[in-house]
Amino acid sequence: MSNAKSKDSNEFPKVQTVPLDLNRAQRTCFGSSEAFRDFLQFSKEHSDEFWGQIASEFEWIRPWDTVRKGDLPSFEYFSGGVMNPCVNLLDRHVRGGAGNRVALIWEGEDGSSTFLTYQMLLAEVGKFANVLKSVGVGRGDAVAIFLPNVAECLIAILACYRLGAIYNTIFSGFSAIALKERLIHFCPKVILAADFSIRRGKRIPLKAKVDECLQNMETECKVIVVQRTGDSVPMTRDRDLWWHESMAAVPVECPAEPLEANEPGLVFYTSGTSGKPKGVVHSGAAFVINNYVFSKYQMDHHPQDILWCTADVGWLTMHIWGIAGALSNGATTIFAEGALDTPQPDRFFRILDKYRVNKIFTSPSAVRMLMRCGDEWRKRFDVSALEVVGLVGEPLNPEAWEWLYSTLGGRRF
Repeated sequence: MSNAKSKDSNEFPKVQTVPLDLNRAQRTCFGSSEAFRDFLQFSKEHSDEFWGQIASEFEWIRPWDTVRKGDLPSFEYFSGGVMNPCVNLLDRHVRGGAGNRVALIWEGEDGSSTFLTYQMLLAEVGKFANVLKSVGVGRGDAVAIFLPNVAECLIAILACYRLGAIYNTIFSGFSAIALKERLIHFCPKVILAADFSIRRGKRIPLKAKVDECLQNMETECKVIVVQRTGDSVPMTRDRDLWWHESMAAVPVECPAEPLEANEPGLVFYTSGTSGKPKGVVHSGAAFVINNYVFSKYQMDHHPQDILWCTADVGWLTMHIWGIAGALSNGATTIFAEGALDTPQPDRFFRILDKYRVNKIFTSPSAVRMLMRCGDEWRKRFDVSALEVVGLVGEPLNPEAWEWLYSTLGGRRF
């Protein structure tokens, strides 16, 4: 395993490491300070050996030549290794006997729901990968996903991983102008859009935004439309396709593309301080491996967990915790459409109770919104299954922490 280049040689010296029982650390959930210290010290002092151990928990078509090649600002991880991210998020669990475990729970803002097991999700992903292939999408091609938190969005993401296509999810609340800026830069071969999205009881015309963007763009991309509401939308001949019709015309099986570990997998845009979108490219394999270990130890993930990441799929948070982190660990992930306080302020607690959610990943701003709704909504539901709350974003103020600990958690964690 490589660590750093020798000053006198271009060869990477072999690291002498101290053995670490990762399974012991996981079993104890860091219940002992000794396990925590061992784990943390090993990961810091022998990072290449640590990441090698983590990566070995995945299925590889070809093992890597070295854990890390180079150093900042130019480096690679698992150079020469060949794998497929989708296989490690789905197929690996199905082959391991977990095909009938629920992978995805979709909850509509109106209370409607859909359940997909790992085996069912794999079948849907295989079909949509074949749909993408039928319109010319292959390894390295760009796919823009302009969808809300619907099941089809997760299926599309995993299908891109399976083919080696590069995807970008665009926040469905963006204006047509913001959408167009990203499409011009990303140059997708295919755009996915819903007819409408639903938020706070309102129908937002996503397909119409795509049509507006494409009017003055020189592009020959295809548009695949998901029927979320079934309301009438114009369809352009030879360009637009319906998701459900396309899925009915293809087989289930689709071989996974062998991908080198550092090939790009997804692009996320950030405006930074300039206001102009800038695309950040993540490699597919490293993204999955990195967020596998984040979720495994920071959220203490186990296969029986029900995780609800409350973020929109247009933000990287959902991809880290709700997709890569959850599915790589064989857990169940929840995609919830719309707002946490609609149709009533009890929606958040109702979902926790309904699905016996035991892990949440959310934001301090969402916590403060729930606090403003009043504690009477919380008292109507049993949220005793909850074990872990993870947060990201702005700082967590003391009042919000106290509410999480006392009101939501019942002072149990």
